[in-house]
Amino acid sequence: MSYADLLARGYAARRANDRQTALASFKQAMAIDPRDIRARLEIAAELREMSRLDEAEVGYQAVLAEQPNQLQALLGLGYCARRRGDRVAALAHFQAAAARTATQHLLTAWQEGQSRQRGSGSVPRLRISM
Repeated sequence: MSYADLLARGYAARRANDRQTALASFKQAMAIDPRDIRARLEIAAELREMSRLDEAEVGYQAVLAEQPNQLQALLGLGYCARRRGDRVAALAHFQAAAARTATQHLLTAWQEGQSRQRGSGSVPRLRISM
């Protein structure tokens, strides 16, 4: 089976609430392409849903070690903390995810503005109201 086929099988198993098959499929996909984070995030999500929070957190942390602003990993850690009843840690993870999302939206808006400004001869300016 290909990487894509294994992911598809994992998603289908997840929809059928077959956590063991989903987890096995995502692990097989990761064995094919260990550097792709999608399967790694799906493994962590399955572990979280199976209440294997320590293992899920290790998976999310491994992704964040490579990509410190990875949104799904930040959210996943927040969900793990919430399941543990650690509201302070959950809030911190969710705030980090929100900050990452806000930063990405601002960057995208700025880049779109840059694209529109090209060719017009004007220099884009960032205005901040206080």
